[in-house]
Amino acid sequence: MKKLMRYRFTIAFAALALGSVVGAALAAVAPGTCEVGPGKPYATIQSAIDDPACLVVRLTLGTFTEKLTVKRTLTLAGSKFGEFTTVLQALADATAIITVEGRRVRLKVTNLELRGPGLAGSLRGIDVLKHARVTVRNSIFRAMRPETIGAGEGFVALHVGEPTGTQVGLANVAETRFEDFQNAAIVVQGPGTQLVLAQSLIIGTGDRGPDTAVPYGVIVRNGARATIFRNDFVDVRHPSGQATAILLDGARLDAKLQYNNIDRSSQGIVLADTHRAVLFRNALDENGEGIVLNGADDVDVLYNRVGGGAGAGLSLAPANGAVVYKNEFRDNDGDAVSVSKTSTDNVLTYNRAQNNGGYGFRDASSGTRTKGTANLYRSNFCAGNALGGSLPAGLCLP
Repeated sequence: MKKLMRYRFTIAFAALALGSVVGAALAAVAPGTCEVGPGKPYATIQSAIDDPACLVVRLTLGTFTEKLTVKRTLTLAGSKFGEFTTVLQALADATAIITVEGRRVRLKVTNLELRGPGLAGSLRGIDVLKHARVTVRNSIFRAMRPETIGAGEGFVALHVGEPTGTQVGLANVAETRFEDFQNAAIVVQGPGTQLVLAQSLIIGTGDRGPDTAVPYGVIVRNGARATIFRNDFVDVRHPSGQATAILLDGARLDAKLQYNNIDRSSQGIVLADTHRAVLFRNALDENGEGIVLNGADDVDVLYNRVGGGAGAGLSLAPANGAVVYKNEFRDNDGDAVSVSKTSTDNVLTYNRAQNNGGYGFRDASSGTRTKGTANLYRSNFCAGNALGGSLPAGLCLP
């Protein structure tokens, strides 16, 4: 019996010792990881960034007030405890909190809150230039605006590329929150510039007044490319009615907008001067205008749901070569689908238009397609629309 007790004691002691060793190993700093904060080896973030031995720059909980420039590949990792996250606060004179630049430069940002406001004429959370790439995960962009809210330019949480394409960049963002921005949460622009945005939350400021700048959730323009999927956009509004949750302006080459939820914004999705894009299974509720194709070609609008809006569910104004298939437009104050007189060669099939304040389908074009229009309609269902099924008649089933 005594031997058995000694055996059990020996096992328990060994297990305790092993646990202590494992815990110490987990607490140790991995090679290439540099810690920044009070009592840590690096007093400032930039000093760790400038040290080529630092592959991962780890920040303690707390608030850091710095302006950073990154010209080499590394990971910038904040700390998170419950609802608390490391904060990187803008300097008063900063034009960008973090600038990333250089070919083959890769920056990964995790568990970090980038926070304004700033007093400068322009403030960006992260500026991605000169072929750099940035990956953002589990982070927050907040208060990208001047100290006093007013009309201004350049207050953008994440800015990638430049219009000419000489400063292209790539951004991959997921599980990140954008809120309280003046001009836009994200702007990507220029040929070769790309954005992937997934599983993130973009919150506008609502109606702040006519003297404030018009906000946008995401802007993709000047030949940039984007894949935007499984995100939530809320309250991207302005009294002018021009604020837009997602704006593609001159986007090119198969932009994809999929499984996004857009609520209470002035305009849900606007495609202007955009060639080849796919809008698939997006849900838009209680916006001003739902989906607007304005100068868009070869766009597929598939399986989307647009309801409760103050305007039309879908406007082709104009659009050419669009495929509008199996969408649902319900309870909008305007027409379910409004087609301008210069829209041609669009195919609208198997859509549902119910209980809208205008027509189910209103087409102002003239041509040799369905019922004297320039577009093809087939098997669309209309019911309960205030002004009737369609104008001209016969664009939808009885």
